[in-house]
Amino acid sequence: QRAEHYLPPPLGASFTIARADTGSHRVPATQVVFTIAQQTWQQRTLIAVESVDAIVLLDPADGHWLAQLAPAGRRPVYSWDPGWGWEWPLEVGKTWTRQHVMAHHATGLPFRFTARWRVEAREQITVPAGTFDTFRLAYSDGYNEDTYWFSAELGWYVKARLKRAGWHPLGPGTSERQMIAQTIRK
Repeated sequence: QRAEHYLPPPLGASFTIARADTGSHRVPATQVVFTIAQQTWQQRTLIAVESVDAIVLLDPADGHWLAQLAPAGRRPVYSWDPGWGWEWPLEVGKTWTRQHVMAHHATGLPFRFTARWRVEAREQITVPAGTFDTFRLAYSDGYNEDTYWFSAELGWYVKARLKRAGWHPLGPGTSERQMIAQTIRK
C-alpha cells in the first residue's frame, strides 16, 4: 500500500490540534486551529496553513514547507531550500535524506542541516477528530527526533510527537500533538 502523490487539504478546511508541550516547544495556546487558504509568495500561488502562531506556506505539488510567515504583517520568519517534507510516493520502508538550508530572515543567517526520513508503518489510528489511515514517518536531523502520523486523505498530520535535543539552538523540549476536530474530509 502506498500513497502515490500529495493531495493538498481543500481550501477552507480547518484542523484543530491539541498540544501538550514542555521546554522550548511551549506555546501559550494548548489548542491551535489551522485554516487552509492560498497565498502568493515569490510569484507562486501556495497553500497557506494559517494559525494564530504562524502561517506556513506549502508547495501545492508535494506539500513541502517553503516558508513560515509571522501572522501579523505576513513577513517571512523562516524559509527552506529546498522545501522541507516527505518524498512521494509514500510506502512503508522508504527512506530518504536531503540537505537543506533554513534561512532565518530576521538575522539573515543560514542554518544547514540534513533531514533523514523513514516511513515506518501504515497505521489506522484514532484521535478525538476520528479514525484515520495514516503513514507513520520518523524524522531526525541531529537536533530533532520527530514522529508524524500523516493522513494522505486529509493532506495533513493527525498526530505528531516532536522532541528537541538538549543542544538544539532553542533548548530541549517536547510537543505531543493530536487532531481533535476537522471540518472537511475529502
